[in-house]
Amino acid sequence: MPSTSNAQDRERSRLIAQIKQRFPSAQQRSQLVPGRKWNHATNAQLRQVLGVQSDAAANKPNKGTSSKNFQHKKLAERVGKLAGGVEERLGGREEVLKKIKAAVTRTRAQAKKEGREVSQQELRAAAFNALRGIAKDNKVKVKNSGAAKSEKAPPSKTKSARKTEKAEPIRKSRSKVKPEEQAKPVDKAKTAPTIQPVSLAELKAHTKPIEPSSKTSTDKPASPPAIKTEVPASKPASSPEPKSEASEPLKAKPFNPHAIPDLGLDQFKEYIQDRDKIEAQNNPDAVWNKTYGQWSHGDQSRQKTLSNYRIELSQAIHSGFAPPDHILRDSGLKLTRKEQQKLEENKSELTKKQKNIEQIDKAIAHPLISDEEAKGYKPKMSEDEAKSYTKDSFMGDISFYHGNSHAVTNSVTSEGVKTERNNNGIFGQGFYLAVAKDEAEGYALSFGRENEDSALLSTKVKVKNPYICNSEDITNIGTHFPGNQSSGTDSVKITEFLRAKGHDSIYMKDHGYFVAFDGKQVATYDLEELGSERKSQIKERMLSNKGTWDEADDRAAATTGGKLLKQVKHTESRKYEASEGEEW
Repeated sequence: MPSTSNAQDRERSRLIAQIKQRFPSAQQRSQLVPGRKWNHATNAQLRQVLGVQSDAAANKPNKGTSSKNFQHKKLAERVGKLAGGVEERLGGREEVLKKIKAAVTRTRAQAKKEGREVSQQELRAAAFNALRGIAKDNKVKVKNSGAAKSEKAPPSKTKSARKTEKAEPIRKSRSKVKPEEQAKPVDKAKTAPTIQPVSLAELKAHTKPIEPSSKTSTDKPASPPAIKTEVPASKPASSPEPKSEASEPLKAKPFNPHAIPDLGLDQFKEYIQDRDKIEAQNNPDAVWNKTYGQWSHGDQSRQKTLSNYRIELSQAIHSGFAPPDHILRDSGLKLTRKEQQKLEENKSELTKKQKNIEQIDKAIAHPLISDEEAKGYKPKMSEDEAKSYTKDSFMGDISFYHGNSHAVTNSVTSEGVKTERNNNGIFGQGFYLAVAKDEAEGYALSFGRENEDSALLSTKVKVKNPYICNSEDITNIGTHFPGNQSSGTDSVKITEFLRAKGHDSIYMKDHGYFVAFDGKQVATYDLEELGSERKSQIKERMLSNKGTWDEADDRAAATTGGKLLKQVKHTESRKYEASEGEEW
């Protein structure tokens, strides 16, 4: 049973997280609690700011939803009748389960947002409401036991007629059908669907906690099947037009079973802190992972005495680290009762941190392109080979371009793309491309030295789930991960954040920029050397430009691929705010 202080600490962590989300500006938060710092306020003051109840009040059971008044069997029977009809209309149980899981997920998320535990009654009610909504949208009618009572009763029969009815059941069944009804064709669409009852145990199974990898990307009910219309014989149908690049639908294909699509920046920052702590704990060069002999290297100077070694171990414990038992035993350090208690707390906390980072670690480490998918990859391909290699890509047949110095482009066509070499990109670590050829030519000229030739690469890309956004979104994300690089941004963490959310690349709709996270996603099919004449033409064009981002937007929008990708919706509806430089 958790102690009261632990429960209060967990509640305080949730309240602080909610306040940071609701009031992203540090200036706003500084004015929340008059006369004191907001993060030093009591839990009651924080709840007053948010306008929420305490955990104890929120978790208090409601009489109306108690298990005593909650009729499980009745709900299971009603859900079973609805599920039978909905399954028949939607074409299988899997579609129904998707809707149930989506409804349960929303209920859990709402309860978490309100800072309370969700009850099983709420989850089952959410499942039933989801089914009822699907049934209504798809016009599924379920005939219940009371329907027979509402029908008009047949006229009473005499005693002799009843005897005749028992003796001749076949004639009885025919006599019940009216003559005018016999001529009418049966409308199968209006007949009641076969009902498959669902047991209470099966209903409970649908309301179990859902793993992040099984989340669906849409909560909308499936639309009813489209009605096919036949073309009259007197008016023959025209032959279909050949599909163009713009007619291909762009659909994301989630590929990472460990992905966390709703991962937030605060949660990812906490992950980075925990990961750094675990890495420091496991650092073989740290004093708490060395014996006295390893630490001193035989140096008997005043700085390397056994007494100083023990002091360093004690300080490590006070700093939240946990020296292994054999290190402490060999050092002869006698821990006080308070130090022993702190050491046990450190071990427990480090174990918890290790468990917390495992899921995000798996999401980041999941391959972006499998060995099977990478079959046929070559650093340089023909255009037909590149099309074949990227035929299942989200980007379809769209070409992207990369301009750089002759030395860089030659290394790409000979060794392949090495995304790890680019750690200075403001839009994340990866290989940068542009949908507009003119834009890439400008970069080729700027990256090439005075006495060095420049070149332009033409590529296709093999991606499944790019992060679709505007450049401002990525720039704002980058402000939360400051780095010591020339860009002032830790580009590796930007890429790790998006990979943890299940994305394998970035496309910025406004500038038409694309960032590949893996080198084998890029299929290069042409290398164009930019001679002196071509470079002069590019330079003249660049000098005539104003050098604004609006011009980059115009160049992207003028291309076929840019026009197509402009229509794709952003991956996330929320906007990321720029960091104000707070310590985290």
